[in-house]
Order: sequence, then C-alpha cells, then structure tokens
Amino acid sequence: MAPNTVGRDLKQFVKMIDTARLNPDVSAMIPGRLDKKQAGSWQYELQKAVFIRQTDFACGLDGNHGAEKLTTAYAQDHFIMFRNQRTFGQMLQDTPPMRMSMWCGKGHGGNFFNLRYVGAPVSIKLIAGMVPGMMKKCGMRNVTYDCVAIYILPEWDMEKQGFIPDTWMKTGKAPENLEGRYALSFTLCNAQGTRSKDMKNNKNGRDGPKGETVICPFYEVHGNKISRGADGKLQVEHCLLSEYDDLKQETDLYGKPLPQEDNNMRIAFADYLAKTGVSCFTSPEDFDKGIAQFKEQFELATGESPTSANTSLLPPYL
Repeated sequence: MAPNTVGRDLKQFVKMIDTARLNPDVSAMIPGRLDKKQAGSWQYELQKAVFIRQTDFACGLDGNHGAEKLTTAYAQDHFIMFRNQRTFGQMLQDTPPMRMSMWCGKGHGGNFFNLRYVGAPVSIKLIAGMVPGMMKKCGMRNVTYDCVAIYILPEWDMEKQGFIPDTWMKTGKAPENLEGRYALSFTLCNAQGTRSKDMKNNKNGRDGPKGETVICPFYEVHGNKISRGADGKLQVEHCLLSEYDDLKQETDLYGKPLPQEDNNMRIAFADYLAKTGVSCFTSPEDFDKGIAQFKEQFELATGESPTSANTSLLPPYL
C-alpha cells in the first residue's frame, strides 16, 4: 500500500475506519500502557509513540502551551474524522454530538477545500488555534492520557476496498509494514476544570455552582497514522478523534442511540479491558493516583522527568 494513499480518499478512508469499528478484532489489540519488561519490543516502541503524541496533545488542551503541539498532532495531506458523542465538556456543561470529516492539507491548512466540502472555511490549524483560549476560560489543567489498548488495523487494499487478512496475532512477530499502517488507541483522558458559571438543569445531569473545580474523565479513541521519523523511530499522527462519556454509554446528549460503528468500538475496547483486567482511575477520589501513574509512564516513554513545560501538570502535581 502506498504511504498515506487511503488517507487522501475520503470515501475509502471513512470506509476503512468504519469497517474496523463495526467489526473490531480484539485479537489485534495490544496493551496501551508501557511495561519496562517489554522494552525493546515493537509493541513497546508503538506504545511510546502513542504516549508521546497524546502527551503533546494534552499540552495543547490546557491553554498554557499554545496551539502548535495540538496542531501538529494531526496528519497532513489527510482526511480527519471526528466522531464525538461525549455529553459533557471541560466544565461538565452539556455538549452535543459532533460527527464530521474534514481535509487537513500541508501546513495543517485546507480552508478553501473545507469551504466547499463542509460549508465553512475551516482548517485544523484554524480550529487548533482557538482551542487554548477556550480551554483557558474553562480552567483546564493537569490533563493526562492513560492509553489502555491499541488496536492495530490490517493493511487496506485500495482496489478491493477491504482489509488484507493479518497473521501477526498468531505468529507474535511484528506486523508487516507497521510504519505504513493505522492503529486505533483507546485512552482515558482526565483533567481538572473550573465552572465559569452556575449550571442548573443540564441535560447530562452534571450541575454545579460557578467556581467549582471539577474532574472530567472520559474515554477517547484516536486514529493513529503510523510512520517513522527522520530519527528512525516510530511516530504517530492523529486522523480520527472519537469520545465517549464512559465504557457504558449508549446514547448521546439528546437520548439518541450512538451510531453502530461507535457503539461496537466502545463495546470491543470494554471487552478487551475486562479480558485483560485493566481499569482506569476515573473517580475524583483517585485523581491523584492517575497523576502518579501518568508520571511513571512519562518517564518510561521519554527518559525525562515531567515538568510544566513538557506536560500539562502544574504544582502540586510536580
């Protein structure tokens, strides 16, 4: 498969991602968390690439690091899918579903193409540029990602418009052409926010007073385009963002059932976590435990200590 070919064909890219989400193969999933006992393996290398990208992404969400890391997280010359069904935002306010696709051109632009395609002169660069200011108003801080599973997609046959059967799950060897593939990562995102106003009668039931510090854990599926950087190391770039309230969500803010692709993907990842005995720190009481786990993973992935410059963490969590 030519590098990035499917990502330039909207119809086939959406078909590839939705085929994977409609019929997830749990046997093609690997753990998302780093285990130093596995250092040097291809799984470990991929886990590092995903963790580093997500940590950079988190820095773009707190309003303190500008928009560059958020912008560059997305693949260029590639279509990007958004399939969000989360019912609450960073202040636990009502959030409607958002399901769309858009083009991300060179330099993360694409305004003119998207004017024609989605009816608005938008681009990843433009949207990402607005995010830090929005998050600042939400008091977004101490954003962490806990990747718990990575679903490695088979290679896609552009002519037959279908997946090529994989064998690596049986052999244990690295998937062929790993750096030309896609993977869907399942991750808990957690952060603190501050309500900017009194919230009463929210459809999502998450009411609270102005000034309240809130914890907003939710799950994300990132579509990752895998490649190798100039340094020869694996790297990933996002091409899909899908969000869920939790592992059991079946309806959106308006009570409508989730699209089958989203529902099947959520169920498959939940089944994988149950099968492997993995859980996340989702309760407010365990927020500190989640931070501690993130710091351990950060040191494994980067060999560095977390700071307010290379993570979203602030005192007293540093």
